[in-house]
Amino acid sequence: MNIKSLQKLKSVSKNLSILYIESDLNLQHKISSYLRKAFKNVYQAYDGYEGFVKYKKFQPDIIITDSVLSKKNTTEMVVDIKELDEKIPIIVLGYKSDEYLLLELLDIEQLKLLEKPLDFDKLNQCLIDSLPKKKIDPISKKCFEDLEKILNKNVPFINNYKGIVLQNNEKVVVVNENSFFIKVSKVQFFAIRSQRYTIIECDKKYIMAYLVNIKNNNVLELARPKYITYKPRDDNNKRLLVDKSFKIGLFYNNEHLELAGIDVSFVSISMYIKNDKIKFDLNSKIDLTLGFDLNGPGSLVHEKKFIKIFSSATITRVDKYKEGLKIVAELQVKKSGVNTFSKYLSQRELEIVNEIKNKIK
Repeated sequence: MNIKSLQKLKSVSKNLSILYIESDLNLQHKISSYLRKAFKNVYQAYDGYEGFVKYKKFQPDIIITDSVLSKKNTTEMVVDIKELDEKIPIIVLGYKSDEYLLLELLDIEQLKLLEKPLDFDKLNQCLIDSLPKKKIDPISKKCFEDLEKILNKNVPFINNYKGIVLQNNEKVVVVNENSFFIKVSKVQFFAIRSQRYTIIECDKKYIMAYLVNIKNNNVLELARPKYITYKPRDDNNKRLLVDKSFKIGLFYNNEHLELAGIDVSFVSISMYIKNDKIKFDLNSKIDLTLGFDLNGPGSLVHEKKFIKIFSSATITRVDKYKEGLKIVAELQVKKSGVNTFSKYLSQRELEIVNEIKNKIK
């Protein structure tokens, strides 16, 4: 290995993080140890499912993965990650015998392939070439300048928990070169820990920043701030995560289908079906049967009863999701079920609020 190539890599990666996914324990140890010479943070995963979980948790700047993974295969994991961040660079390591699998991945943007056994000089150059310029200098100077302007001032912090917006006035207390610290209330502390990020309203602009460290006394360290477009949802479009009782029935192309609910509002619904072979056409009209547990009229003991209502919907989006498809649709509840559905949404909102209260005690 050429020491100069490692030094060149380190010059552009020393402040960045990388996720390495590999099931071979010896190779995992060897390459992770090497990567620590160049990257600030090296995260490890041993299968495709863990790789996806670690990606969501740590939001690395770049990913290296083996071409053959268990639990979730490499193609599925890469597609799932690209749905969340289509620009993240991913390097896939594989043998010539993996030719069919590697060809399957070739069309994915920001993805490069390296052949095993690994040549570390080639790996260094591939890492250097893969890092986008904006990732080499990930800190937005303007964001930090704006954060310094609101230092120790009460400004709105915005988070979301299962569809409930949690917004309180909190403070930025320290601004450093690469990160900043905030001191927040128990509610916002809980929300930021759950979401791993927060949105800060700053002089009529919105800055999103990611959680990197948890301190004592409700102090959190955030990094990688960026400007975003943020528009508060109105009450009709408050998309609540459904409970376990929520069921969806759909008659589609002469077939009765059972779907799982993801989240729902009075005017929209997200659904999951564990079958990615069914073709759902955008803008097509569908009829849905929605079922859910609803509290009885008793004031002290709430005995729940399973209720069904009818609705129509227009499909607006279809995406790969887990082992099947996520379907997003505009929802229109039939007149006979409007009051019942409103009660369910109110009940579900109250359940989530009570869950938050219990968790921050």
